[in-house]
Amino acid sequence: MFKLQNWKTKLVYIGFGSFFGCLCAIIGMLASPVRAQYDKFDTIQCSRLEIVDAVGQKDVVLGSSEHGGYVHVYGKGEDKKTAVLLLINERGAHIAVTSRYAKSSVILGATQNGHLHLYGKDGKPAVELGINEHGNGVVNVSDKDGTTVAGLLVLKHGGAVSVSDKDGKPTALLGVDENGGLVRVWSKDEVLSSILGVNEHGGIVGVYGKGEGAAAMGINEYGNGVISTWDKNGYRQ
Repeated sequence: MFKLQNWKTKLVYIGFGSFFGCLCAIIGMLASPVRAQYDKFDTIQCSRLEIVDAVGQKDVVLGSSEHGGYVHVYGKGEDKKTAVLLLINERGAHIAVTSRYAKSSVILGATQNGHLHLYGKDGKPAVELGINEHGNGVVNVSDKDGTTVAGLLVLKHGGAVSVSDKDGKPTALLGVDENGGLVRVWSKDEVLSSILGVNEHGGIVGVYGKGEGAAAMGINEYGNGVISTWDKNGYRQ
């Protein structure tokens, strides 16, 4: 009888001890949830994670799309429209920076041909720095309507500067050909109107009419100055 009572007493102590042990473990988890999570999980998996401030406004968003991951960081207060976006889309990796003064300010992309875009306050493209399909560097400048009006590029024989009208039609080109420097000017109808350049004998100036008429001044193979004209049928006068 005495031994049975001792076992009952021991079982009571064991039961109370287990209860208090579980209670302390629960209190510890509630008092330090971050530590409990850290101890329990090595990796947290989700398709979208939002980090918010004390009032619930988004500060950082991490997510994934069909093309890859993205990170979006937002400003606060007056700068709440300011944001930085790092993402991968169907064209490659991109970094976009938006200010509270503009819809989009800067886009840096690493596509098949890398590029850097600068935008005006209305969100329209203003300057583009990139590489064309030939692997040459290109700089394009656009007006407030987004039309490219000037460009700095590389041609077959060297660098060139091109100028276009408000409709994007080419009007002038300053560049280099196989003989040296070259200037070309087009009419508003995109017809070549005049050239200033160099041939194998020396300098040359050419003027073209809307029809077939033309006039040229240059140096011939004997080193003499020559002025030539052509009628509208292409016959030399």
